Amino acid sequence: MNKYLAVIMMIIILVGCSRHRNIEQLLLVIGVGMDSLDTVKEKTSQHNLMLTHQTLISPDRGGVSSSSSSPYKNIVTIGPTVHEITRNIALKQDPLFSQHQRILVFGETAGKTFKLDSLMDQLARDNEIRRSCLVFVTNGQAKAILTIKGMDTPPVNVIYDLVENRYRTNKILPTLSLGEI
Repeated sequence: MNKYLAVIMMIIILVGCSRHRNIEQLLLVIGVGMDSLDTVKEKTSQHNLMLTHQTLISPDRGGVSSSSSSPYKNIVTIGPTVHEITRNIALKQDPLFSQHQRILVFGETAGKTFKLDSLMDQLARDNEIRRSCLVFVTNGQAKAILTIKGMDTPPVNVIYDLVENRYRTNKILPTLSLGEI
């Protein structure tokens, strides 16, 4: 009887490993920028949305091994909705893993062209995105902020760390997280 109980316990314990994902096969998203493009789809008269996903590159993929390479990569995709863009990325590359996302940056044109609730809908429904992700709005394009050249650290980490300087100046507004919006 104890043998059967041990076998059943082993099966229950080992089943938990069946849905594992290797970290080398995931794109760890640390920041997302949303911009609106000037182009409009002719058939549906929808504006196009541009998402810039800043992902970390693992050393196994050539990330931080050489001194000239960047520790991050920006993936820029275009589509009519956030949902369609994220699904199309999965067709071309490894799946996005957004549980380490630190910031979400809206470009000025995205905020004026699209309704905020339509942009936030997919992000709020996605159970992988952390609710502690900080939300920012920029005057220019969000893509420009996420593509700063010549830095040793990803721009997302620099922006995230700058928020800690809020007590030193009144030019930094109080932060809002995705869960508070």
